Amino acid sequence: MMLTTFFVLCDQSQRAAPDLMSRPILGGFLKGGLCATIAWGVAWPLEVVKSKQQSVEAHRYQGQSLLAILRQTAATEGAKGLYKGFLPGAIRSCLANGVGMAVYQFTQSMRKD
Repeated sequence: MMLTTFFVLCDQSQRAAPDLMSRPILGGFLKGGLCATIAWGVAWPLEVVKSKQQSVEAHRYQGQSLLAILRQTAATEGAKGLYKGFLPGAIRSCLANGVGMAVYQFTQSMRKD
């Protein structure tokens, strides 16, 4: 789900702003950082559930399916509960993936075919 979202967003960003996305450093940073962070946003509620299942209070969720824990979290904590910790994760994702894509595109632009 997350990887598919990332690739679709990368493709769409390339189609929507080809001049900007083809710039070796800035385009790569924006494409990698924003697309990966949005993809994380799609998958983040599942990450919250996984963290709950692996926490010291995992016994509370024993025998419950991922979907049941997801529903329970949404019902008791709302969207805030499903996106707990997203801001630090988004900052890390944007920086790490933005730099990674910028370096990748920059090195690709230096290739001599």
